[in-house]
Amino acid sequence: MTATGTTTKTVTVNYTPSTDMVHTLHVKAKNIAGGTGGTYDYQFWVSPVADRYSHWKFDESSGVAAADSGSGGSALAPGTLGGNAEFVPGYLGNAVRLSGPSDRVTTAGPVLDTTKSFTVMAWVRAGDLGAQTKQTVMAQDGSTASRFELQFQQAANGGQGGWCFVMSGDSSGGGKVSACADGLSVGLPSEDTWVHVAGRYDQVSGKMRVYVMGDPQRCAGEVAEATAPAAWPATASFAVGRGWSGGSGVSYWRGDIDDARAYQRVLSDSEICEQASQ
Repeated sequence: MTATGTTTKTVTVNYTPSTDMVHTLHVKAKNIAGGTGGTYDYQFWVSPVADRYSHWKFDESSGVAAADSGSGGSALAPGTLGGNAEFVPGYLGNAVRLSGPSDRVTTAGPVLDTTKSFTVMAWVRAGDLGAQTKQTVMAQDGSTASRFELQFQQAANGGQGGWCFVMSGDSSGGGKVSACADGLSVGLPSEDTWVHVAGRYDQVSGKMRVYVMGDPQRCAGEVAEATAPAAWPATASFAVGRGWSGGSGVSYWRGDIDDARAYQRVLSDSEICEQASQ
C-alpha cells in the first residue's frame, strides 16, 4: 500500500483475522528510494466466536410458533409448525407431536453453516415406525436436498431398524453416507419410548457420528462413525420432523420431538452426554 499526504503521509490497511486468540501485526515502512525502516510489531487479541446454537424447547401450549431460546452470537431462528403439528406433554415440559404426512417445524432460513462443524440433537418418541421406511428428526435443506438428516431407517441393521446420521455429498442429494447405531447397547428403535439421538459433523477430521443415549441416569449409549462426504452449503430452512429431496419434503417423522438443539461446533462426547442426562 502507498501512503499519501502532503506532510505526514499515512495509509490505511484493512485486515480481518481468520482465527481468534493473540495476533501480531508486523509493520515495516519503505521510502520512495526503496529504503526500509525497522519493523514495528503490534499485538492484539481477537475474542473467540460465542457458543452459537439454537434451542427449540417446544414448551408452548398453543399456536404455531416455536421459540428459539438459543444464544451466542447467532440470530434466533423461531420455528413454525406446519400441517397438523401440535404441542403436547413431552419429555421435558411440552413437546411437538407430528402425526401426519406433512407435519413439521421449519425455520425461515438456515440455522447452520453446513460446510463447518456442527452438532444436532433431540429427545424423540416414535409413534409409528411402520409409517415410512425413513423418518427424519432434523435436517437442513439445500435447494434440492438436505445436507444432513438425523433419522430412523427401517433398513438399518439388516431390516431391524436403526438410528442413523446421514450426510449427502452434493446439493442434488447424491453420494450419501450413513452412520447407524447397531442397537446392541441401547436396543433397536421402538415405539412409545423416549430416546436421545444426536448427529455430529467434524469438519477438521472429516468424520460424522451418530449418538444414541437410552439411559438418562448413566448416559449409557451407542456411537457409530463414518467418513463424511464432501461439504457443501445448504442455505434453506432448518427442519424438525422431515427431510428434503427433489425440492420437496420427505421422510416425515411420526411421533413426538422435544428439546431440539443445533450447535455450530463439535460438541464433545461428554457434552452430548450431559444433554442426554436430563
